[in-house]
Amino acid sequence: NIGGLNIDECRIPFRDEKDKKTLESFRHFEGKDYGDEKYFSANAGNKKQCNIHPGGRWPANLIWLDPLFVEYDHIFMIPKPSRREKGDYNIHHTVKPVDLMERLIRLVTPRPSVVNEEVVVLDPFAGSGTTGIAARNLGRKFIGYETDKNSFDIAKRRIKEKSSNYPDLYAI
Repeated sequence: NIGGLNIDECRIPFRDEKDKKTLESFRHFEGKDYGDEKYFSANAGNKKQCNIHPGGRWPANLIWLDPLFVEYDHIFMIPKPSRREKGDYNIHHTVKPVDLMERLIRLVTPRPSVVNEEVVVLDPFAGSGTTGIAARNLGRKFIGYETDKNSFDIAKRRIKEKSSNYPDLYAI
């Protein structure tokens, strides 16, 4: 499964029925010539109404790591990794949030139960191991490469300590 996006796994759930039914969610689709007709089911004056998917909205193409846009926080907000998530020993300078990597893995890989086989996530720049933690938390196998010895040691320790699904670090 290379190249596909697992949209349904990453949909943004509706807050409630009102949120699901409101045209306010689509206020930015103004103008009769906006957008491709195949994505819209009905016109309401100058606004077009999008088909509502029961699983939620189309996944956001922006992911905020800081609460800069309070109005949009309900769409998709992932905080920067805390010291606890990083680990006190972790001196890597670009640690990613595990939640972010889990979301991205869900977006670009199928669930193992859907394809009826193991799914492997490859990270050629493993850094501090966040992708490995996320992959194992989601029941995927993980292969990571890291050329920096310090980063490798950090990644190995973090994956062992932080993964909820940790059978054997060196077995694929």
